Amino acid sequence: MLPFRHAPGRWLLAVAALLAVPAAAQEPPVAVHHGFPLAGGMLVVVVDGLPPGTDVLLKLLDAVTAPLSVIEELSASSSPQFRGKVDDVLAGAGIVASVWTADARGRVLLEIPLDDPGDVDKPVQLQVLGFGGQEQATLLLHVQPPTLVLPTAQGLQRLSLLDGALLSPAIPAQGGLRGLSLSDDGLLGYVLREGGQLQTLAARDWAGTPLATQAFDAATDTLAGGPAGAAFLLARPEGAPFAAAGVVLFLDQGGFLLEPMAQAVDGRRVAVAADGLSAWVAEDDLIVREIDLISRTPRALLPVGLPGDRAVADLLLDGRRLLVATRGPAGRGGALSTLDLDSGRFTTQQLQVDPLRLVALGEGRVLVVPAAGKWAEMLQDGLPVHSILAQGEVLDAAAIDGGVLLLLAGPNGRQLARYGLAGGALLLQQRPVAAPPAARLVSPPPGFAGVVVLLGDPSGAVHVWHADRGLIETVPGLQVDPAVAFHLLP
Repeated sequence: MLPFRHAPGRWLLAVAALLAVPAAAQEPPVAVHHGFPLAGGMLVVVVDGLPPGTDVLLKLLDAVTAPLSVIEELSASSSPQFRGKVDDVLAGAGIVASVWTADARGRVLLEIPLDDPGDVDKPVQLQVLGFGGQEQATLLLHVQPPTLVLPTAQGLQRLSLLDGALLSPAIPAQGGLRGLSLSDDGLLGYVLREGGQLQTLAARDWAGTPLATQAFDAATDTLAGGPAGAAFLLARPEGAPFAAAGVVLFLDQGGFLLEPMAQAVDGRRVAVAADGLSAWVAEDDLIVREIDLISRTPRALLPVGLPGDRAVADLLLDGRRLLVATRGPAGRGGALSTLDLDSGRFTTQQLQVDPLRLVALGEGRVLVVPAAGKWAEMLQDGLPVHSILAQGEVLDAAAIDGGVLLLLAGPNGRQLARYGLAGGALLLQQRPVAAPPAARLVSPPPGFAGVVVLLGDPSGAVHVWHADRGLIETVPGLQVDPAVAFHLLP
């Protein structure tokens, strides 16, 4: 598409019409829907409620500070709905504008890969203008990288899982840390402190004065959230001789009781759907409770595991499947319970290993990390399909491009082993390499090009494995207590 200054007169007339018609001609309200602005991923924006086939003007304000990926999409998109960039008519300092045509359903779809390294920590201010130049809708976002948050003496340090760099500023450590989440637009950060204190911070300035502080039940120890934003808090009061009921608490007040949750869960106790509509919470006695986040009511109870299983080990939402791993009795492997969210089909089957945690590898593949031993088990679409006999005791695993990275313990210390997918199986790609004395691996979501962080070094050091070079580097100046829990955003 040629720039508008070279376009035929009808293009100029179309743009002029967007600016000249009186505001009284405004159409019914327009809405803008969006996915989470996660650096390294795909940002989806939908402008809805437009008259089918009509043109709208999209203006990116303050383009000097905006993500380059968004600037490029609004300047020269390959979308069939893109009509062209406005070079002259709306030219101005710091503004990028282009004309788009609504489809037959009255929608404009933008799919923007946030793949430029400079997209991180950048704001997006997008206006939708109709005929007459009146503003019909506005979208405000703040691009966030997949982030590992580590409590340190200097504060809650944020480390990007895209490149392993420390992000500034750190989150103040005063008050402790029980949970973290972001709003669905990346603008706000929620920090759950000790004693049920929830702080709301501006994500552009984590070290700034809290925008708000709310007091919840002192037993609150979980902040559930994800790409759809902070969903709810979970309080687990103690009791004698039996634990009291758990409580679901919503950020704008209100909540309801659940069953007791005194039983320990080594991995994730809560799984929240990416669309923010539903969640699942592990309770006592091998029970998982479904929660409707729209009506804010408890729903079905799922009895998970096999007879004799001890406890829930981990929960994972892998696409449209909920996977629940349970620990088996001594001498027997655990079990995997799977709920297909589309069909409602629920199955439970025995695993060869006693599971410690579940690691999503992408495209329906999940690795079961064993609680002990050299065997790890791979699932495909919720079904066990392949087992790996590693060259050492498997401590943890992390998703990498095209396969998985295993952290092993052997007679000669810690090692990293890289496995690649071949014909539906995981095969060792190269000899294991020496690694620091770590205990955990953390990586970005499957499909992201990033780093793997090694945690648990008794010295307090944090190490980063770079996939492109296969090298392990120590993050300078970062010391953490290996016994303190870490948190992931979003």
